[in-house]
Amino acid sequence: MASTPAVTENDEDVLAWSIDLGQEYPEKRRIVLIAAAIGGLVGALWLRAPLAFPVGFAAVVLANAELVLPIRYRLDSQGVRRKIGLSDSEMAWDEVKRLIPFENGVRLSPFRKSSRLDAFRGIPLRFSSNQ
Repeated sequence: MASTPAVTENDEDVLAWSIDLGQEYPEKRRIVLIAAAIGGLVGALWLRAPLAFPVGFAAVVLANAELVLPIRYRLDSQGVRRKIGLSDSEMAWDEVKRLIPFENGVRLSPFRKSSRLDAFRGIPLRFSSNQ
């Protein structure tokens, strides 16, 4: 995965990295951008409003932000933070109850036991070269 190296901001306990899944899966990124353009165009034609194009385009792009925008991670002594575009997720270390491994990463879960909500709660950390 494309990533930037770890940085320290005058704090030795900070690990920060960035991953761009669109660089690893350019064909998927291309499909998302084409679908966004089609969605925006259909919306503009259907509503007969040219301003509907950027709204439709943005809706599709933001729904698939992991493929289009870089994902930034930051781990420090307080907790973990994941930022994708306007989406910002944080979790303090005392809230992490379980680690759920997946291919190329691990999900930090707030649940002690397996739950149907595991896919929707917590913060997934994708590994770069820092497993």
